[in-house]
Amino acid sequence: MRPRRPSRLPSDRYIGERTVAFHVSVDKQQKLFTSKEVVDPVVERLARAAREFDCVAPIYCFMPDHAHIMLKGLRESSDLLASMTKFKSLTGFWLYKMGLPGLQQDFFDHVMRVGGDWRNHALYIANNPVRAGLASDWSQYPFTGTVDCDLQDIVCGFA
Repeated sequence: MRPRRPSRLPSDRYIGERTVAFHVSVDKQQKLFTSKEVVDPVVERLARAAREFDCVAPIYCFMPDHAHIMLKGLRESSDLLASMTKFKSLTGFWLYKMGLPGLQQDFFDHVMRVGGDWRNHALYIANNPVRAGLASDWSQYPFTGTVDCDLQDIVCGFA
């Protein structure tokens, strides 16, 4: 039996000053995101895709076999789904060139309610390595970060 393909909301739900949390898995649950040599170039591609579509990534967390990426639109014209699609394309091409495992074609997302408390979800993402036993504190995990935000403020709720 094949896994259920994630369904997408109408495309307009990903446009504007919204926040969406994405979950992207590595093909066959291979351990890919375990070194700076892999994660740093992938984060560069995330930053490029986010900026191209007027987004920031308040938090990302690259676990060994999957990634959590939260994108937040900065303008009414921001396109979070296009940003994630571009990120996956850029990353997939780079991984292929490097002979590394790829990302699964589909991904899951959670569109936050407008005005909702997305910081709780950011804290959940930050603590993913703690729950998995990879770090004793979210701030010690080397593959959690942000694109164009202050991570300490995001997770602790000061911004």
